[in-house]
Amino acid sequence: MPQAVLTSLESGLQEVTPTDVADPLPSVSDTSVEGKLTVSRDAGRISKYKSKLFLKSYTLAPYVNDSEVLRNLVDFGVDLATLETRGNVADFLVKLNWEKDVKPRLQFLFSLGVPVDYIGSYLTKNPWFFQQSMDSLRSRIEYLKSKNFPDASITRIIMKARYWLNFEVQSIDARLGWYQKQFKLSGDEVRQIVTENPKLITFGTGYTQTLQFMFKEELGFSADQAKQLLVKDPKLWTTYKSILSNSFNYLHNVIGFSHETILSWPRCLREKKQKIEARHKWLKLFKRDQFDRTKPNFVSIEAMLNGSDETFCSNVAKCSLRAYEEFLKRQ
Repeated sequence: MPQAVLTSLESGLQEVTPTDVADPLPSVSDTSVEGKLTVSRDAGRISKYKSKLFLKSYTLAPYVNDSEVLRNLVDFGVDLATLETRGNVADFLVKLNWEKDVKPRLQFLFSLGVPVDYIGSYLTKNPWFFQQSMDSLRSRIEYLKSKNFPDASITRIIMKARYWLNFEVQSIDARLGWYQKQFKLSGDEVRQIVTENPKLITFGTGYTQTLQFMFKEELGFSADQAKQLLVKDPKLWTTYKSILSNSFNYLHNVIGFSHETILSWPRCLREKKQKIEARHKWLKLFKRDQFDRTKPNFVSIEAMLNGSDETFCSNVAKCSLRAYEEFLKRQ
């Protein structure tokens, strides 16, 4: 029974590079419990007489004792109960070999800087990672390097867009090219928006096209302003359309903020209308809704909406948090 998962690396994870994969794997926890990933000696004697034929099942629990892969995945924090509900995942997981199929791929993730304590969450959400060949995984990382994405950006991309490593290089390349052409982005701008919100790429371009139409035809932003929305806040483009349109309508049509003012802090469009309306009404109640920067007591759109209620009350509304919370209860 391999003991690699229990063996601590002499050097930290931050020293591991993609071309120098660490072996053995780093310890799952700082305080390793003896036997954490292995069955007891007696259980090992018993299990060798059991059938290794894994039959189709709606639950993975019966196979944990006999499957080194499942035991180790559980130790990494993988939620088997969740995986049981995901298509054919249970069937292919029980057929994986720890040394041949799983360990090299985990080492690959570690080499990219993915933290040990994130592995469980990542694999629970993307078990199909194990179905990607090692050559394909390497080529997908080499592609990002060829496009001058820094190592830190690559790590963030893999962690924030859990399906990124499942995509063929050709698909990723086509989508990056589409964004660059549609929005007239520089290479640095492409790298910036992808690093900040890599789900832009894994979501595909269909939803972005829908939002493009909405921003231009329905909300009145120009093509250049739409580009600014993308560069300044890439997360806008994976936000529900209804949130964006409802927030814009209140900010622009009720309060009267111009498109240029909204562009000064585009994240305002990701704030829910209820929050915007409540803070605006509260400021108006105390005659603090002064949004003209040329006059005293100016309140910027960011000051009004950014930060917690406590910060808003202290720095902008100049009132007690309790008073504002009582106001919210009446809304």
